[in-house]
Amino acid sequence: MENPKDLAIVNTVVVLASKLGMKTIGEGVETEEQLKILKSFGCDMVQGYLFSKPVPEDEILRFLKQP
Repeated sequence: MENPKDLAIVNTVVVLASKLGMKTIGEGVETEEQLKILKSFGCDMVQGYLFSKPVPEDEILRFLKQP
């Protein structure tokens, strides 16, 4: 988040994927700042500890089956 070159790389990957008709997923998002930056770059989806810690398969399946 502090290195402009790192941000430029992430932005370039997101833009390139978009130009190629691909979706992007930002992984390992832990802070609101990271989320804000990825959204500003046009990242399609994100995942990480900001939203949930890893959940065992059986637990997530129970959650998804709830009405």
